[in-house]
Amino acid sequence: ASSITTTNCSGEAAAIFKDTGSYIRILNNSAFEPTAAITTSCWAYSSNWEDTDPGRLFSCTEGGGYGMAMISGKMGWYCDIDGYNAAEVNLSTLSAGWHHFAGTSDGQYNKLYIDGALITTAGPGSSGNAIAYNRRDLLIAAEPDGSNVAGSFTFGEQANGRIADVRIYSTALTLAT
Repeated sequence: ASSITTTNCSGEAAAIFKDTGSYIRILNNSAFEPTAAITTSCWAYSSNWEDTDPGRLFSCTEGGGYGMAMISGKMGWYCDIDGYNAAEVNLSTLSAGWHHFAGTSDGQYNKLYIDGALITTAGPGSSGNAIAYNRRDLLIAAEPDGSNVAGSFTFGEQANGRIADVRIYSTALTLAT
């Protein structure tokens, strides 16, 4: 399985993102675009999760792809299987501090896990749907825009907090794996 891990950034145990312009950009690579199934995960910290909206923990969305995002008062796992079927939970349910977030897609359902527990499931319900992509860079702590060109590749929905241990697998892991 493909994986990328970010730890020990700037002498800290996590990358710290503050305000506009703070993100990590990974140039578009098919290794991070599995079409049959995917699991993504990361650790993230906020002193107030409701203040992080809008923001992205990681994203390669805009016309396809996947992302873990805070939008409209919700934390969600977004993966384009027959359209964006978001597995979401209200940000108000998250206590301040570190949480582990994971999102999986098996071509039938998108599942959001928080701190090792399955929180919610969404999806078209029919099996065999491929994950759609639109060749965007993968950004940690931001979202790529439609142009995806140097100097203009974020929407401004950057995360404000800490993110560590981002992982991407080309299989839909379960709690047992």
